[in-house]
Amino acid sequence: MKEKIARSLHELNQSCQADLKAKIQKWHDHLAFEKHASPHTIYNYVLDLKSFFGFLNDHLGEPVGLKYLEELNLSVFRSFLAFRVRNTSSAKSNKRALSAIKNLYGYLHKHVGLKNVTLAELTSPKAEKTLPRPMSHHQTKHLLDLSALYAHQPKWVQARDEAVFILLYGCGLRITEALNLNVNDINSHSLRVIGKRNKERVVPMLSSVYDKIQDYIKTCPMPSQAETPLFRGVKGDRLGSRVVQKQMEKIRLYLGLPETATPHALRHSYASHLLAGGADLRSIQELMGHDSLASTQVYTKLEDQALFDVFMKAHPRAGSTHEN
Repeated sequence: MKEKIARSLHELNQSCQADLKAKIQKWHDHLAFEKHASPHTIYNYVLDLKSFFGFLNDHLGEPVGLKYLEELNLSVFRSFLAFRVRNTSSAKSNKRALSAIKNLYGYLHKHVGLKNVTLAELTSPKAEKTLPRPMSHHQTKHLLDLSALYAHQPKWVQARDEAVFILLYGCGLRITEALNLNVNDINSHSLRVIGKRNKERVVPMLSSVYDKIQDYIKTCPMPSQAETPLFRGVKGDRLGSRVVQKQMEKIRLYLGLPETATPHALRHSYASHLLAGGADLRSIQELMGHDSLASTQVYTKLEDQALFDVFMKAHPRAGSTHEN
Protein backbone atom coordinates (compact mmCIF):
# COMPACT_ATOMS: atom_id res chain seq x y z
CA MET A 1 0.00 0.00 0.00
CA LYS A 2 2.88 2.40 0.76
CA GLU A 3 4.18 2.00 -2.78
CA LYS A 4 0.72 2.65 -4.24
CA ILE A 5 0.35 5.80 -2.12
CA ALA A 6 3.82 7.02 -3.11
CA ARG A 7 3.11 6.42 -6.79
CA SER A 8 -0.25 8.22 -6.62
CA LEU A 9 1.31 11.13 -4.71
CA HIS A 10 3.91 11.46 -7.45
CA GLU A 11 1.16 11.51 -10.10
CA LEU A 12 -0.79 14.06 -8.05
CA ASN A 13 2.24 16.32 -7.87
CA GLN A 14 2.40 16.45 -11.67
CA SER A 15 -0.80 18.50 -11.52
CA CYS A 16 0.64 21.01 -9.03
CA GLN A 17 2.86 24.04 -9.20
CA ALA A 18 6.00 24.07 -7.05
CA ASP A 19 4.41 26.05 -4.20
CA LEU A 20 1.72 23.41 -3.78
CA LYS A 21 3.82 20.25 -4.19
CA ALA A 22 5.61 20.63 -0.85
CA LYS A 23 2.32 21.35 0.91
CA ILE A 24 0.76 18.20 -0.53
CA GLN A 25 3.58 16.09 0.92
CA LYS A 26 3.23 17.76 4.32
CA TRP A 27 -0.53 17.20 4.20
CA HIS A 28 0.09 13.52 3.55
CA ASP A 29 2.54 13.32 6.48
CA HIS A 30 0.00 15.08 8.69
CA LEU A 31 -2.65 12.48 7.85
CA ALA A 32 -0.31 9.52 8.25
CA PHE A 33 1.72 10.45 11.33
CA GLU A 34 -0.37 12.94 13.28
CA LYS A 35 -3.95 11.90 12.48
CA HIS A 36 -3.02 8.20 12.14
CA ALA A 37 -5.38 7.83 9.17
CA SER A 38 -5.44 4.34 7.69
CA PRO A 39 -3.38 3.73 4.53
CA HIS A 40 -6.64 2.89 2.76
CA THR A 41 -8.13 6.29 3.64
CA ILE A 42 -4.97 8.13 2.61
CA TYR A 43 -4.80 6.27 -0.69
CA ASN A 44 -8.42 7.07 -1.52
CA TYR A 45 -7.95 10.73 -0.56
CA VAL A 46 -4.91 11.00 -2.82
CA LEU A 47 -6.83 9.41 -5.70
CA ASP A 48 -9.72 11.82 -5.18
CA LEU A 49 -7.40 14.82 -5.16
CA LYS A 50 -5.66 13.52 -8.28
CA SER A 51 -9.07 13.44 -9.96
CA PHE A 52 -9.86 16.96 -8.70
CA PHE A 53 -6.54 18.48 -9.77
CA GLY A 54 -6.74 16.72 -13.15
CA PHE A 55 -10.13 18.38 -13.65
CA LEU A 56 -8.68 21.74 -12.61
CA ASN A 57 -5.75 21.32 -15.02
CA ASP A 58 -8.21 20.94 -17.89
CA HIS A 59 -10.19 23.93 -16.59
CA LEU A 60 -7.13 26.11 -16.01
CA GLY A 61 -4.83 24.90 -18.76
CA GLU A 62 -1.81 24.62 -16.44
CA PRO A 63 -0.75 23.05 -13.10
CA VAL A 64 -2.61 24.23 -9.99
CA GLY A 65 -1.03 26.61 -7.48
CA LEU A 66 -2.01 27.81 -4.02
CA LYS A 67 -3.43 31.13 -5.24
CA TYR A 68 -5.72 29.38 -7.72
CA LEU A 69 -7.07 27.08 -4.97
CA GLU A 70 -7.85 30.11 -2.83
CA GLU A 71 -9.76 31.86 -5.61
CA LEU A 72 -11.86 28.90 -6.82
CA ASN A 73 -15.57 29.75 -6.91
CA LEU A 74 -18.52 27.54 -6.04
CA SER A 75 -19.40 26.77 -9.65
CA VAL A 76 -16.04 25.06 -10.22
CA PHE A 77 -16.52 22.74 -7.24
CA ARG A 78 -20.03 21.93 -8.41
CA SER A 79 -18.82 21.36 -11.97
CA PHE A 80 -16.25 18.88 -10.67
CA LEU A 81 -18.89 16.89 -8.79
CA ALA A 82 -21.18 16.99 -11.83
CA PHE A 83 -18.28 15.78 -13.98
CA ARG A 84 -17.83 12.80 -11.66
CA VAL A 85 -21.54 11.99 -11.78
CA ARG A 86 -21.40 11.98 -15.58
CA ASN A 87 -18.55 9.50 -15.30
CA THR A 88 -20.73 7.20 -13.17
CA SER A 89 -19.32 8.11 -9.76
CA SER A 90 -21.77 7.26 -6.97
CA ALA A 91 -23.05 9.71 -4.38
CA LYS A 92 -20.95 7.90 -1.80
CA SER A 93 -17.84 8.29 -3.94
CA ASN A 94 -18.55 11.99 -4.48
CA LYS A 95 -19.07 12.47 -0.76
CA ARG A 96 -15.65 11.00 -0.09
CA ALA A 97 -14.06 13.14 -2.84
CA LEU A 98 -15.52 16.29 -1.31
CA SER A 99 -14.28 15.15 2.10
CA ALA A 100 -10.76 14.80 0.65
CA ILE A 101 -10.92 18.30 -0.85
CA LYS A 102 -12.17 19.85 2.38
CA ASN A 103 -9.53 17.97 4.35
CA LEU A 104 -6.75 19.43 2.20
CA TYR A 105 -8.26 22.91 2.35
CA GLY A 106 -8.55 22.61 6.14
CA TYR A 107 -4.88 21.72 6.39
CA LEU A 108 -3.84 24.58 4.09
CA HIS A 109 -5.97 27.04 6.04
CA LYS A 110 -4.38 26.00 9.34
CA HIS A 111 -0.78 25.80 8.18
CA VAL A 112 -0.57 28.27 5.29
CA GLY A 113 -3.44 30.65 5.94
CA LEU A 114 -5.17 29.78 2.67
CA LYS A 115 -8.92 30.31 2.90
CA ASN A 116 -11.68 29.66 0.39
CA VAL A 117 -14.97 30.95 1.77
CA THR A 118 -17.14 29.37 -0.95
CA LEU A 119 -16.17 25.79 -0.09
CA ALA A 120 -18.10 25.96 3.18
CA GLU A 121 -21.30 26.56 1.19
CA LEU A 122 -20.91 23.27 -0.67
CA THR A 123 -22.91 20.49 0.98
CA SER A 124 -21.97 16.83 0.70
CA PRO A 125 -24.05 14.66 -1.64
CA LYS A 126 -26.43 12.38 0.23
CA ALA A 127 -25.26 8.83 -0.20
CA GLU A 128 -27.75 6.01 -0.21
CA LYS A 129 -27.60 4.10 3.07
CA THR A 130 -27.02 0.42 2.57
CA LEU A 131 -27.30 -2.21 5.26
CA PRO A 132 -24.32 -4.42 6.10
CA ARG A 133 -24.36 -7.84 4.47
CA PRO A 134 -23.21 -10.37 7.08
CA MET A 135 -22.58 -14.01 6.30
CA SER A 136 -24.87 -16.68 7.72
CA HIS A 137 -23.92 -19.12 10.48
CA HIS A 138 -23.77 -21.86 7.86
CA GLN A 139 -21.41 -19.88 5.61
CA THR A 140 -19.03 -18.92 8.40
CA LYS A 141 -18.97 -22.50 9.67
CA HIS A 142 -17.78 -23.82 6.30
CA LEU A 143 -15.38 -20.96 5.63
CA LEU A 144 -12.35 -22.74 7.06
CA ASP A 145 -13.00 -26.19 5.60
CA LEU A 146 -11.13 -25.37 2.42
CA SER A 147 -7.92 -27.38 2.47
CA ALA A 148 -8.29 -28.11 -1.28
CA LEU A 149 -7.50 -24.46 -2.02
CA TYR A 150 -4.08 -24.83 -0.40
CA ALA A 151 -2.88 -27.97 -2.20
CA HIS A 152 0.14 -26.20 -3.69
CA GLN A 153 0.96 -23.89 -0.78
CA PRO A 154 2.98 -24.41 2.42
CA LYS A 155 1.06 -25.70 5.43
CA TRP A 156 1.83 -22.56 7.42
CA VAL A 157 0.10 -20.35 4.79
CA GLN A 158 -3.13 -22.29 5.25
CA ALA A 159 -2.75 -22.06 9.05
CA ARG A 160 -2.15 -18.30 8.73
CA ASP A 161 -5.22 -17.67 6.58
CA GLU A 162 -7.41 -19.79 8.84
CA ALA A 163 -6.17 -17.77 11.83
CA VAL A 164 -6.86 -14.47 10.06
CA PHE A 165 -10.41 -15.41 9.04
CA ILE A 166 -11.40 -16.85 12.41
CA LEU A 167 -9.94 -13.75 14.08
CA LEU A 168 -12.01 -11.42 11.90
CA TYR A 169 -15.17 -13.36 12.72
CA GLY A 170 -14.35 -14.39 16.30
CA CYS A 171 -13.31 -10.90 17.45
CA GLY A 172 -15.08 -8.61 14.95
CA LEU A 173 -11.91 -6.86 13.79
CA ARG A 174 -11.43 -4.66 10.78
CA ILE A 175 -8.94 -6.25 8.41
CA THR A 176 -6.37 -3.49 9.03
CA GLU A 177 -6.73 -3.98 12.78
CA ALA A 178 -6.03 -7.70 12.47
CA LEU A 179 -3.05 -7.29 10.17
CA ASN A 180 -1.52 -4.54 12.33
CA LEU A 181 -1.37 -6.84 15.36
CA ASN A 182 2.02 -7.79 16.79
CA VAL A 183 2.73 -11.02 18.66
CA ASN A 184 2.62 -9.29 22.06
CA ASP A 185 -0.86 -7.85 21.40
CA ILE A 186 -2.55 -11.16 22.18
CA ASN A 187 -2.87 -13.43 25.18
CA SER A 188 -4.93 -16.53 25.90
CA HIS A 189 -8.19 -14.65 26.55
CA SER A 190 -8.00 -11.21 24.90
CA LEU A 191 -6.17 -9.01 22.42
CA ARG A 192 -5.21 -5.35 22.31
CA VAL A 193 -6.41 -3.56 19.18
CA ILE A 194 -5.47 -0.14 17.82
CA GLY A 195 -8.50 1.02 15.85
CA LYS A 196 -9.50 4.13 13.96
CA ARG A 197 -8.01 7.44 15.11
CA ASN A 198 -5.43 5.47 17.11
CA LYS A 199 -8.11 4.42 19.61
CA GLU A 200 -7.15 1.39 21.68
CA ARG A 201 -9.56 -1.27 22.89
CA VAL A 202 -9.30 -4.71 24.47
CA VAL A 203 -11.39 -7.45 22.83
CA PRO A 204 -12.15 -10.80 24.52
CA MET A 205 -11.01 -13.83 22.55
CA LEU A 206 -12.50 -17.31 22.41
CA SER A 207 -10.17 -20.22 23.13
CA SER A 208 -10.90 -21.61 19.64
CA VAL A 209 -9.58 -18.38 18.10
CA TYR A 210 -6.49 -18.38 20.32
CA ASP A 211 -5.79 -22.03 19.47
CA LYS A 212 -5.92 -21.29 15.73
CA ILE A 213 -3.47 -18.43 16.17
CA GLN A 214 -1.12 -20.66 18.17
CA ASP A 215 -1.33 -23.36 15.49
CA TYR A 216 -0.27 -20.77 12.93
CA ILE A 217 2.60 -19.44 15.08
CA LYS A 218 3.94 -22.98 15.60
CA THR A 219 3.93 -23.78 11.88
CA CYS A 220 5.22 -20.39 10.69
CA PRO A 221 8.92 -20.74 9.69
CA MET A 222 9.71 -17.17 10.72
CA PRO A 223 10.65 -16.38 14.33
CA SER A 224 7.89 -14.81 16.45
CA GLN A 225 9.08 -12.21 18.93
CA ALA A 226 7.10 -9.72 20.99
CA GLU A 227 7.33 -6.78 18.57
CA THR A 228 7.21 -8.73 15.31
CA PRO A 229 4.07 -8.74 13.12
CA LEU A 230 1.66 -11.50 14.06
CA PHE A 231 0.73 -12.26 10.45
CA ARG A 232 3.51 -12.51 7.87
CA GLY A 233 3.65 -12.63 4.12
CA VAL A 234 5.72 -15.27 2.35
CA LYS A 235 8.68 -12.84 2.17
CA GLY A 236 8.57 -12.25 5.91
CA ASP A 237 7.08 -8.75 5.95
CA ARG A 238 3.72 -7.84 7.47
CA LEU A 239 0.84 -9.52 5.65
CA GLY A 240 -1.01 -7.16 3.30
CA SER A 241 -4.78 -6.81 3.12
CA ARG A 242 -4.85 -7.53 -0.61
CA VAL A 243 -3.50 -11.06 0.00
CA VAL A 244 -6.39 -11.73 2.39
CA GLN A 245 -8.93 -10.24 0.00
CA LYS A 246 -7.70 -12.37 -2.92
CA GLN A 247 -7.90 -15.51 -0.82
CA MET A 248 -11.44 -14.58 0.20
CA GLU A 249 -12.31 -14.20 -3.49
CA LYS A 250 -11.14 -17.78 -4.11
CA ILE A 251 -13.19 -19.01 -1.14
CA ARG A 252 -16.22 -17.11 -2.41
CA LEU A 253 -16.01 -18.85 -5.78
CA TYR A 254 -15.39 -22.24 -4.17
CA LEU A 255 -18.44 -21.97 -1.90
CA GLY A 256 -20.64 -20.12 -4.38
CA LEU A 257 -21.01 -17.11 -2.08
CA PRO A 258 -22.20 -13.67 -3.23
CA GLU A 259 -19.78 -10.81 -3.90
CA THR A 260 -20.76 -9.32 -0.53
CA ALA A 261 -18.84 -12.16 1.18
CA THR A 262 -15.67 -10.17 1.93
CA PRO A 263 -13.26 -10.10 4.87
CA HIS A 264 -15.21 -7.13 6.24
CA ALA A 265 -18.43 -9.17 6.03
CA LEU A 266 -16.97 -11.37 8.77
CA ARG A 267 -16.90 -8.32 11.05
CA HIS A 268 -20.55 -7.65 10.18
CA SER A 269 -21.33 -11.29 10.90
CA TYR A 270 -19.71 -10.99 14.32
CA ALA A 271 -21.95 -8.06 15.30
CA SER A 272 -25.10 -9.50 13.73
CA HIS A 273 -24.68 -12.91 15.37
CA LEU A 274 -23.93 -11.33 18.77
CA LEU A 275 -27.11 -9.28 18.52
CA ALA A 276 -29.14 -12.32 17.51
CA GLY A 277 -27.67 -14.15 20.50
CA GLY A 278 -28.93 -11.52 22.94
CA ALA A 279 -25.95 -9.16 23.36
CA ASP A 280 -26.89 -5.55 24.12
CA LEU A 281 -26.01 -2.73 21.75
CA ARG A 282 -23.70 -0.89 24.14
CA SER A 283 -21.55 -3.96 24.60
CA ILE A 284 -21.40 -4.58 20.86
CA GLN A 285 -20.48 -0.92 20.31
CA GLU A 286 -17.53 -1.26 22.68
CA LEU A 287 -16.41 -4.56 21.19
CA MET A 288 -16.57 -3.19 17.64
CA GLY A 289 -14.81 0.07 18.50
CA HIS A 290 -17.62 2.25 17.14
CA ASP A 291 -17.45 5.92 18.13
CA SER A 292 -21.23 6.27 18.21
CA LEU A 293 -24.10 3.97 19.05
CA ALA A 294 -25.72 4.91 15.72
CA SER A 295 -23.06 2.90 13.89
CA THR A 296 -24.00 -0.16 15.94
CA GLN A 297 -27.77 0.32 15.70
CA VAL A 298 -27.67 -0.47 11.98
CA TYR A 299 -27.50 -4.15 12.94
CA THR A 300 -30.91 -3.92 14.59
CA LYS A 301 -32.31 -3.10 11.15
CA LEU A 302 -30.95 -6.41 9.92
CA GLU A 303 -32.81 -8.15 12.73
CA ASP A 304 -35.99 -6.25 11.86
CA GLN A 305 -35.66 -7.19 8.19
CA ALA A 306 -35.07 -10.85 9.05
CA LEU A 307 -38.15 -10.85 11.27
CA PHE A 308 -40.22 -9.25 8.50
CA ASP A 309 -39.00 -11.85 5.98
CA VAL A 310 -40.04 -14.67 8.34
CA PHE A 311 -43.46 -13.06 8.74
CA MET A 312 -43.94 -12.69 4.99
CA LYS A 313 -43.05 -16.34 4.41
CA ALA A 314 -45.06 -17.75 7.31
CA HIS A 315 -48.25 -15.70 7.54
CA PRO A 316 -51.07 -17.24 5.47
CA ARG A 317 -52.35 -13.81 4.38
CA ALA A 318 -48.97 -12.24 3.60
CA GLY A 319 -49.17 -12.89 -0.13
CA SER A 320 -52.83 -12.05 -0.67
CA THR A 321 -54.77 -8.83 -1.08
CA HIS A 322 -57.18 -7.70 1.59
CA GLU A 323 -60.90 -8.04 0.96
CA ASN A 324 -63.39 -5.37 1.94
